[in-house]
Amino acid sequence: GKSVVVSSGPNGQDEQRGVLLVAQFMQSDIDAVHRNILVLFGVMAGGLVLIASIAWLVAGQILAPIQRFIGLSDRIDPLNLQTRLPENGSDELAQLARALNSMLDRLSSAHLEQRHVLYEVLQQIQNQVQALSHLRKQSAHDPALLAALAVSQQDMQRLLQDLELLIESGKPGFLQYQDVNLGQLIQQLAQQLRHFYPEQDWQVAEAENLSAPMDVQHIARAMQHLASNAAQHNPAGEPILLGAGVRQLSSGKRMASLWVANQGLPLS
Repeated sequence: GKSVVVSSGPNGQDEQRGVLLVAQFMQSDIDAVHRNILVLFGVMAGGLVLIASIAWLVAGQILAPIQRFIGLSDRIDPLNLQTRLPENGSDELAQLARALNSMLDRLSSAHLEQRHVLYEVLQQIQNQVQALSHLRKQSAHDPALLAALAVSQQDMQRLLQDLELLIESGKPGFLQYQDVNLGQLIQQLAQQLRHFYPEQDWQVAEAENLSAPMDVQHIARAMQHLASNAAQHNPAGEPILLGAGVRQLSSGKRMASLWVANQGLPLS
């Protein structure tokens, strides 16, 4: 601050002028304010971190049973219905676990009953196959009846194999996955089909050079069934196309696609 001072002599003529200066150094106060602000921000930041940590721990404790339920539920699949959720306590989660376990018990029971029916059907078909074999031995003198019995026996045996495969497919470990090159698989299949059905024109229309996880034994068997069906309903010399590629699904995932295509006989 500044103040001008004027003084006059006794006769009012001699004037003296001066300036009064007042100075106050503020830097220490400013530094103190900055320190207080830093302390306040530090306390606020520490409080936020502490509150977030407590909220994270509490949320983890609350969501832990749900995460455990999700993990156990992911283990339930068509080949494994033995997994059960823990039923500890009497809260809502325990009640939900009991309801889900009860549902799994009913599903497991129905699955066992269906397998029992399949076993019974399999046993009946085996008895019929044995009876047909016995009839073939007794009718060796009748070629027409013998041929008809042979066809019936082949049909029964094929149905028997399908039922055995259906029963085995419900057991854990039925599928053995391994990475298989799609192009090599379809080329090998084409060579086998050219050997078994030389009258057909087998052509590889698509052979993607990519690998995909699959059970190569059952995939090859399914492809052979499709190819056999195509050969039975396709004129000799007409092309039958084979392919193995990759298709883009609407969900963004990719799927291996193996296919057999033929023109077939026209309908009357």
